Amino acid sequence: DTLVRDQWGGRTVLAVHGGGDPYYGPGHLHGDLNSFILAHNETRLLVDPGHSCYRNLLRELDIATRQHNTCTFLVDASDGPKRQEELLLSKLLEQSTSTRRHLINNEPAPPPERGAQHLLDAQIGPVKVVGSEAARVYGPPIESFMRFWFLVGEHALFVVDHIESSQPVKTIWNWLLNNRDGTLDLRSVRPDRLVARRGDAGMKLFHLGGGVMQGPNYGHVHDAYHPLPNQRGEGKPGSGMMIRWQEREAATTRTVVHAIPVDHYGAVAGWHLRQEDGKVGLEAPGGVPLITLMVENDPLAFVIHHDDAAYRVTLTDDTWALVEDN
Repeated sequence: DTLVRDQWGGRTVLAVHGGGDPYYGPGHLHGDLNSFILAHNETRLLVDPGHSCYRNLLRELDIATRQHNTCTFLVDASDGPKRQEELLLSKLLEQSTSTRRHLINNEPAPPPERGAQHLLDAQIGPVKVVGSEAARVYGPPIESFMRFWFLVGEHALFVVDHIESSQPVKTIWNWLLNNRDGTLDLRSVRPDRLVARRGDAGMKLFHLGGGVMQGPNYGHVHDAYHPLPNQRGEGKPGSGMMIRWQEREAATTRTVVHAIPVDHYGAVAGWHLRQEDGKVGLEAPGGVPLITLMVENDPLAFVIHHDDAAYRVTLTDDTWALVEDN
């Protein structure tokens, strides 16, 4: 897990659940790798569903990948020409949660790998970046699922996914919004964006993958575990609001950006998306500053521009690094 703040005593907190060392105690796993939580002004906006009573049938939903802020995939399960009814025969590919540690000659076996790898955590000035790879936890045909988070200052977050597979799949991006106590103000402005407000915090979420928006669907967000069902910490239906974007066409390779500005309840309306010359930009109220991200391919690299400075993330000798770009 990686916790990122814009600064100590600041306004924005990003919590990433990514790759790491092998697990000595691998039980109770959720399908939540490359998922994250986003809070602003002490208000949770993008959240983890938590978990209810372990003997509750709802628990199967609590741990599912499709209920976390990460990706799922549709894999075509039929061969040959498709009849209309066969077009629906697609398998939803989620993360495996079946990792277990066994005994060998009455001794604990080595700790198992979960199936994810920590790629990077670094900061230079206002730019903080985290990277994680989680393909193996899905299994074939997914060959790479690298996710990078770029938090720039207290207002701008970019989430970049680079996904490769051995056969065409459709990616689904899942976003779980906090509607605990029914106080979320959710507005879908266009098919490629939404505005969500809660308390004194607001965010815009721009989807730049050309997918089809689905939702909102009503989910659950739990505050605290209890061994019995229907307790105070168990979220009611609709305590989570799930928005999804699904790719229109199956593909084997894609790099997709989501841009997320956060600010006060009213001020977030003044943030705007700007795209030019291959750059994805977030423009603050009043027109400045403009924070931009450029994604480069072959090889994969990222460049952040902010306050007349540039920062580059590149892979060299199997190591990702953040450096100032002159």
